[in-house]
Amino acid sequence: MKTQQQRDEDNDDGAITTVGNSNTESIPLDLTIEILKRLPAESIFRFRCVSKQWCSITCSRFFIDSFMSLSLSRPRLFFCCGITHWYNTYSNENPLICYSTPLTLQESNNLSLVLSKHDMPDLRINSPDQLMESCNSVRGILCISVVGQQSRHFFICNPTTRQVLRIPNEYQRCYMFLGYDSRKDQYKILRRVASHDESVEHSVCTLERGQIQSSSFSSWRHVVSNILYRYEYSDVVCINGVVYYAAWKKTSSTSFVIVSFDVEFERLLLIEAPKEEVKLDYRLKLINYKGKLALFYVHNDYSYILCVLDDIKKQIWLTKTGVLSSFCDLSRNLIVETCGTTDAGEICVVSPSNASELFFYDLEKNSVRRRVTVEGITEEFRRCFFRSCDHVDNIVSF
Repeated sequence: MKTQQQRDEDNDDGAITTVGNSNTESIPLDLTIEILKRLPAESIFRFRCVSKQWCSITCSRFFIDSFMSLSLSRPRLFFCCGITHWYNTYSNENPLICYSTPLTLQESNNLSLVLSKHDMPDLRINSPDQLMESCNSVRGILCISVVGQQSRHFFICNPTTRQVLRIPNEYQRCYMFLGYDSRKDQYKILRRVASHDESVEHSVCTLERGQIQSSSFSSWRHVVSNILYRYEYSDVVCINGVVYYAAWKKTSSTSFVIVSFDVEFERLLLIEAPKEEVKLDYRLKLINYKGKLALFYVHNDYSYILCVLDDIKKQIWLTKTGVLSSFCDLSRNLIVETCGTTDAGEICVVSPSNASELFFYDLEKNSVRRRVTVEGITEEFRRCFFRSCDHVDNIVSF
């Protein structure tokens, strides 16, 4: 015989019921869904325990996609840090810590934001020689590379759900990049493997959503390509279904190209880099500038070059140069790094020596529009190796 609680769950239609005096009122299911998808992700995870109906609703593809649509309009500041101790660069306890906070659009000279902490306990480093090398982010999903002397590991991480997936890999000279196909609503991983004879093979696999019993990864599919380039390391950005990263020309040690990968059609293309004085080094950042790929390079004297890919088919670049005058006015010898852009086209820069202070620079007005101080990073001896100002919460599971 079923208990009263079991009978209530069977009859539960997902509506919220309120009791006042002798009258019972119910909030309709469609309104309940609208309320739920506007809640923070942490609340949604807790409310999955309310009833089977609510769990089914919040785990459905429709609800996850609806939540994502709202989440894209609520960008967050995001920091990804690896533990580093001054006496030992290796720790196997919580090696990856993520911090985030809502990015307010309020205009103010000085804002103070408090970060929330996201532990990633399922990500482990297995030996002292391994370091977190790189990270690219797509719609709140991270693709992280961990490299050692004899191994290279790759992980798919969702800081919102704390889910961590290790991507099977047996190659040492290998790189992987995450992309998203909006038309088919698919996340894909591009893999580049170089042989000892310098031949290169590209392949791609699809992340399978909601796979509980079977693998979260499809089999690798070969990408037909005869393009030649040498990849070492650069930023990776995915814009409108295309993954971009920088690489050296195969026949040159001074000229570089932009490699583009169409996620939907799984095609590779080389784009000639602009002719301006832009170098492929740690100061070159690939960014999403108002929906287009851009290269942003800041010199030591705070002069900058912004090259925007205006026409990908004709490979036309538009260039803007200037000086970040506000930093000169500060009279501080700041070394700045770029960590992305806002939808309004503000460049977000940070100094590695003071990672808790960010500047949002308006290139059109040539001034710092906002100066933000972030609070809440209390862990000591940590190395922040990835920053983003367009991170979003994503409740999808793989």
